[in-house]
Amino acid sequence: MSTDGTREYLTELAAKDSRVHVAHDSEPGHHQMEKMSRLSRAAWWAGADWIIPFDADEFWFAPGDSLLGFLVRQTAAVVQARTVNMLPVGMPALTEDSSFMIDTSGRGDPKVAFRAHPLALIGPGNHGVARVGEQAAGLVVAHLPFRGPAQIGRKFRNGAAALERAGAPGFEGWHWRSGAQLTEEALTSAWTRMQAGAAVPQIGWAGIDPSRRERVLQWQSWPETQTGIPR
Repeated sequence: MSTDGTREYLTELAAKDSRVHVAHDSEPGHHQMEKMSRLSRAAWWAGADWIIPFDADEFWFAPGDSLLGFLVRQTAAVVQARTVNMLPVGMPALTEDSSFMIDTSGRGDPKVAFRAHPLALIGPGNHGVARVGEQAAGLVVAHLPFRGPAQIGRKFRNGAAALERAGAPGFEGWHWRSGAQLTEEALTSAWTRMQAGAAVPQIGWAGIDPSRRERVLQWQSWPETQTGIPR
C-alpha cells in the first residue's frame, strides 16, 4: 500500500519481463511471516531455484563473487547471511556514489536465503526459515534502516500501527513502538547523535564507527576477509 510509485513501477516492469510477478497486498496489519511464506510458495510455483526474502533497505552480497555465482556453487539448502548495519553520511539522495558509515561488529540479526520449497516457512523478520536440508553460512546483508529524521519517524509510526492492527505482542517490534513516541525534535536530536557514531538505545541503534566509510552501492561483491573490510 505504498504511495511512492512502487506499485506502478513494478507493474510496468512485470509487463516487460515475464519473470517479474507482482503481489498486491491490501492488508495493513504486520503479518510479515505469513505474507513472506506465501510469497515464497508463489516463487517456488513460478520456478524459482532460490528464495532471497529481502526488504527494500537491504543489499545482499557474496564474498568475492556475485550472489548468483555463490548460490550456484552451494550444496546447502539454507544459507545464513550476517547483517552489517550502515548509515548514510548526511541525508543525500542515494546513488552509487553515496558514502556510508559501516559497522562490521556483527551486532545485526542474521537473515537467510534458501532453496525454494513448497513447505518452507519464513520466520519473523526473515531471520530464519523452517526448511529441511543442510545449512551453511557466507552471505552478507548491508542494511540501511535509517536515512534521516523524517524517514525514521514515518518508519516507526507506520510500523507501530501495523503491529497494533495485527494484535502483535508487546515485545515484538518494541523499537518501532518506542520510536513512534518520539517528537520531531527528539528525532532530529537522535539523528545528530547517530551521525556522530553514538548509540540511541530507545530505537535499538547500537552505534557505529563514523570513520569507517565506504561506497557500498558500487560493490559487486563483499570485499572482505572473515573479520572485516579493507579500510
